[in-house]
Amino acid sequence: RMDCILPLWQETREFLRDVQQEVAPGLSTFSFADVTRIIEAVSERYGQHQDGVDCEDIQKKLLQLEEIGGTGRIKLRDFYASVKEHHFWNFKEHPEFLKQAGVLDDSDPSSPRIIIPNYFTLPSNCFNP
Repeated sequence: RMDCILPLWQETREFLRDVQQEVAPGLSTFSFADVTRIIEAVSERYGQHQDGVDCEDIQKKLLQLEEIGGTGRIKLRDFYASVKEHHFWNFKEHPEFLKQAGVLDDSDPSSPRIIIPNYFTLPSNCFNP
């Protein structure tokens, strides 16, 4: 199934259908020119759509993993464990990358933590948080 390969497939399908209905409403068969117009519209809008979908997905996941008490942090071990335990495909960055990006709070070396707002606003996660 496509959902296994692209976890946000349903949202992507809805986006594509919406664009197709807006650009070529009511058509059940398409000429080459119709397909060209639809593809051009998708290519113009997809980045903004995908950024919004990914940002919302990442934000929900981060908040789900947040430490009790609303610290704005996630234990690094919980961050990585979420890939297997919750199928959070997003959270696989190397600790050194996270540290260099200002996302890793290692002030307590025995329990490093992800700083949620810093992770969320990484350019690779959300272009327009």
